[in-house]
Amino acid sequence: MVLAEGEDKGYFAKIVAKAKTHAPAVIFVDEIEGLCQAKAQWLRKSFLEEMCGKAGSEEEVWLFAATSQPWDLDEAVRRRFIKRIMVPLPTAQEREEMFRLQLLPQSKMLKESDMPEFAGMTEGATGSQISALIKECLMEPIRKCTDARLYRQCPDGWYEPAAEKDPEGRPLPDPTKLRATQLTKV
Repeated sequence: MVLAEGEDKGYFAKIVAKAKTHAPAVIFVDEIEGLCQAKAQWLRKSFLEEMCGKAGSEEEVWLFAATSQPWDLDEAVRRRFIKRIMVPLPTAQEREEMFRLQLLPQSKMLKESDMPEFAGMTEGATGSQISALIKECLMEPIRKCTDARLYRQCPDGWYEPAAEKDPEGRPLPDPTKLRATQLTKV
């Protein structure tokens, strides 16, 4: 949910009150560093007020938060989280496995030997960043097909986007009538 400044200063109070009525309950705040930004001070203040014991354990309301940028959390927010669990960035082997599981089955052009290179290129990336990158990669052939004006027929009968100067490139009469699998191989 996105809130504008002053939209609802009791925002977190309402969340905590609702959680208490459904106890035991968990409140999860993703990307908590967004509360620490100067432009969201009213939201940060509301959040910190609720963190000062109002969501106590006797009501069985637990607050969890996640961040990929712990260095952006200010001290006031960090102090209120007694337990901290550091989930490290994925190792090269873990990144390689992510590419292998999510990208390799979807591609006819990539090889197993490409996976270590991709893992090396994504050093320092989080698991969610790598997943987003993979989704973008998988969308690229679709973008090429929808942006193309000319297509050429491959020896196996499939069509793929052609460059403007490709002598074999021809416009298709109505590309929307072709199945996506006829347009390109990934």
